[in-house]
Amino acid sequence: MKSEQVVVATQSSSQSKNLSSSQGVIKQLASEQGIDALISKGEAKALEERVTQRQQLLLQQQQRNLEKIIQIAFQSCKDEVSQRPDPDWYARFLSFATHIHGLPMQQLWAQVLKTEIIQPGTISYKALSVLNNMSKHEAQILQQAASLSCAFGSENTLKIVTGLRSPQGKMLGLFRRPASATTLQIGQYQLPYSSLLVLIDLGLVLSSELVSGAFSTETNTPLHYQDQTWQLRPSEPGITLVYYRFSPTGQELCQLLGKRKHNQYQQALLGILNQAFAVESESSGSEFDAE
Repeated sequence: MKSEQVVVATQSSSQSKNLSSSQGVIKQLASEQGIDALISKGEAKALEERVTQRQQLLLQQQQRNLEKIIQIAFQSCKDEVSQRPDPDWYARFLSFATHIHGLPMQQLWAQVLKTEIIQPGTISYKALSVLNNMSKHEAQILQQAASLSCAFGSENTLKIVTGLRSPQGKMLGLFRRPASATTLQIGQYQLPYSSLLVLIDLGLVLSSELVSGAFSTETNTPLHYQDQTWQLRPSEPGITLVYYRFSPTGQELCQLLGKRKHNQYQQALLGILNQAFAVESESSGSEFDAE
């Protein structure tokens, strides 16, 4: 199944126009949830009545959340062959989705449901739990990391390449490396090391940098970046790539976000690869050089 792209929107610049006093904001929030009895003027309702009112407001909001997610999922579906999800999975999905209020995250949860009915078993309980505990900001970080991810060789596991090593041990790094004409800094592409640590803390990226096996000089090795594939053949034996690897849960969530290419990063990655590999585009079969 080809996942639809899900964009976790950033905060609107117009948000600053809606600023109010701190007391005004707290009073408005309390009023919306029926918990403003002690800060509002006028005679308060009886405690039992206030509890009933708050519970009704809460249930109404939860109902709106679920209905919106279902609406988004329904409208995004076409004529895909699907089946009912596992009832236990669906019950857990509903219990989590009940508390998803913002539209960007509701869109992501709608994609979770669509993915699971088209390919049952794709989204694990653990992925649901991690997603339930993610903030909008953390989801944005994951989306940015996903746009820099690739897979190479016979594995389809997603990785973020962080450098290249030659047989002499020369390192061309993407994190915490000395700046030079041949060094690429991931922070330039909205994924600073602090953001990587967030993903590691969430269990979405493994904590240690890994080194690939040496690339064969006899055959081409495919490298898949978003919707493109390049064939790599090293200029000498012993060339390896250094990378951070997404965990299985991280990979599940990345697949929900769909394909989202970062053009500047693509050119920078090709620039490093071209230093040690003959790089051919699979579509054209011709050598592909970074601009």
